[in-house]
Order: sequence, then C-alpha cells, then structure tokens
Amino acid sequence: MYLSSYLNRLPVVAFSFLILTALLFTLYIPPAAAIPMDGLVSYWQAEDNAQDPINGNHGTLQLGAGYAPGKEGQAFSLDGSNDHVLVPHNENLSFGAGQNFSISAWVNLLNPIAGYDDEIVFKGDVNDHRGTKKDNLYSLRIQRDSYKIQLQLTHQNENSFLVTDDYSVALDEWVHIVAIREGNMGYIYVNGVSEASAEMTNESLYNDSPLAIGGIYDTYFSPPVQNNHTFGGLIDEVAIYSRALSESEIQQLAAVPEPATMLLLGSGLIGLAGFRRRFRKR
Repeated sequence: MYLSSYLNRLPVVAFSFLILTALLFTLYIPPAAAIPMDGLVSYWQAEDNAQDPINGNHGTLQLGAGYAPGKEGQAFSLDGSNDHVLVPHNENLSFGAGQNFSISAWVNLLNPIAGYDDEIVFKGDVNDHRGTKKDNLYSLRIQRDSYKIQLQLTHQNENSFLVTDDYSVALDEWVHIVAIREGNMGYIYVNGVSEASAEMTNESLYNDSPLAIGGIYDTYFSPPVQNNHTFGGLIDEVAIYSRALSESEIQQLAAVPEPATMLLLGSGLIGLAGFRRRFRKR
C-alpha cells in the first residue's frame, strides 16, 4: 500500500524537481549568445541608463531621449527630431591610421523623416568640416528615403562611403547591423549576412569630438546637434570594438537564441510524459 502510494506520487515529485532545476538554470547559466569580449571598447545596453560597463564611456540622454522595450530588455527611444545620446570623447573611441574597428547595434526604424538620414553612430563634429578646417570622422547611418545602410569614413578631405545597394531596412522591424573597417576594406553585415564590401580609407579617423548615438554632433548649432538627422526609432545593444569581428562572431551577435529555461522545461516534460507512459504499462 505504501509502495503504491509512493509510486503514484513519483510524477509529482519529478515535475517539482524539474521546475526547481529550470529556475536554477535560469538564475545561474549565462545566456547562450554572450557578446564577444575580445577587443570590446564600449557597450551601451540601454537598460534604463546610458552606462558603459566596459571602459566607462558613459553617455547622457539629450533633448528628450528616453527608453522603450528593446531587442534585449530596454532600448534608446529617439523621435528623429533632435534627441540622441551623447558620449564624451575618449581616445579609445577614435581610431588611427591602419586601425581596424567594428560597430554593432540592433535598430528598429519607426518614424523616419523624409529627406533626412537616420544616424545610428557618429563620431566627429560636422562644424569642423566647414570652411578650410577638415577634421576626421566616422558614421553609421540609414540613408534618407532609400533606407539603405551607409558607412562613412572621412579623413580630412577624403570621404569614403559603403552602401548596402541591395538591402533596405524595413520599418518597424528589428535589424542587427555590423559595420567593419579591416585594412583598406569596409564591410556591412545585416542580420549576420554580408550585404556590402568595398575599399575604404585606411587613414586616421582620429578626432576629439564626442560620440553620438542616434544623432549628428555639430557645434554650429546650439544645442550642438543637427535637427531631423537623429534616429527615428529604437537603438539597442550598441557595441564598439577595436578590431574586425569575424563572421562567426557577427552571427553570434545577430542570433536570437531560444530561452534556455524553455528548452529545458520542454525536454523535461517530454521525458516526464515518457516516464508516465512506461509506468502505466507495468
């Protein structure tokens, strides 16, 4: 009698153990698609702050920028008018001659303004290009009206551009973008797939201006941002590397892994169902 009662409770005990194991798995097992750390200069996750836990390149929200549900947790929410995130200059955010680097970000374009680009990351000061002064800069943006992705590298009077001719960003859809300079080549990857490559300048891009997320820094204006050239939508998980990411790392960043807890729970339930069927046959 006692043995029969114990055996009847086995499925309940097994299920309780399964739930406990799943909870522990959620608490202590790191995400399957962790961000590559080698060469990571800065990482802005937008989790209700603009902090950079890697090198302390902390940003501040400007002119009404906020937060909204993102690709992972929260994201920077920008209206496309003039709000953005501003990060003070640091030597590690400027890249010299021959220095490789990568920019990675998730973006969701929601409300672009016709006739204006949607800036993702911009390092430089447009005012330093007016007149005879020609400073360096780098920029990653979504082009006006065509919604193609463009990487711009500027060394003094030399501008080089790379555009995804065969790819345009869809509205209200999360897209993962990686832009790379490696040697004298530039590359753009979208959702882990190579979409553009071409020769680009390998000269210095160094400047001492702030880095803007979602805007164009321009000290000609007060406040120093170009109106309507800011990003209209959501930007999340912005990362800058001091090296060229590999294809496998890019695909890792673009992956959306299944929640580990659900996989464990699903496999456990299948196993439990099989146990109960075998028990009933006896």
